[in-house]
Amino acid sequence: MFPFPFDIEPFTVEADLFYQRIGRFIAKVFLLFNTKEFKGLENKIPNSANIIVTNHPAAVKEMIGPVKDVAIIFSVYDTQPNRRQLSFLASYEIFSKKEFEETISKHLHPIFRILLKPVIQLFVTYAIPRIKAIGAIQVYSSEFGGRRETRERIKECLLEGRAVVFLQSNVLHQSEIHPYLRRFRKGAAFIAYDLYRKYKMNIPVTPISIYGTEGFVRPFKKIRVNIGKSMFIKSFLKAKSPVRSFTDALEDRVKDLLEESADLISLAHSQK
Repeated sequence: MFPFPFDIEPFTVEADLFYQRIGRFIAKVFLLFNTKEFKGLENKIPNSANIIVTNHPAAVKEMIGPVKDVAIIFSVYDTQPNRRQLSFLASYEIFSKKEFEETISKHLHPIFRILLKPVIQLFVTYAIPRIKAIGAIQVYSSEFGGRRETRERIKECLLEGRAVVFLQSNVLHQSEIHPYLRRFRKGAAFIAYDLYRKYKMNIPVTPISIYGTEGFVRPFKKIRVNIGKSMFIKSFLKAKSPVRSFTDALEDRVKDLLEESADLISLAHSQK
């Protein structure tokens, strides 16, 4: 369906067109039966360096549907005004054929692992080069090291004026302030702080809440995305720990955006 240009370079015009085709295909498949509501589209940053921080409810609630969160954020930024290509952070597991196959298989019943093995192998062979081509950034878990390499790659993208998405899915720690959140990791705030310290770049960090993506297939369920105004590390430089303070503020803001979405749902129900 999507012939792969093996010599494609990420972030070229050709790569952007390829990104659109793949992204729209994923959005159609995984959001086929859902309605979508976007609030705060005017808060998107159009064409300069941008860190996007969002909750990851599909990863919090279940293991099979996290790609829905990627699909909905793609859809938000494929919408005018200010359509732009994004770089998503992706687990190291999906850059390795063996690891990717094992990641898919472990969520299947043993019988289906055997029956679907050829299909999984074909899918993985098809997917990996395309994931690389659209500019996904490989992320290693802390136990495997590689954090420094990942951070340097993220900073390169930001220094080139690109937008990088941090889906917050800390599997070890539930947030203390909202059941739909995991405790935010400090990576986004650390990179914003490091770029300000080294280059005086006060990069806008855009908080976004996602509500309604849990469940692999939830026909006709409305997915609500709420985009907040950007926040800046410069506002937190006088804090005892700027990175920790900024991280907590981002988590708190996404919580507020989620509650705004929940209020809209309650209001809609009360008017029926």
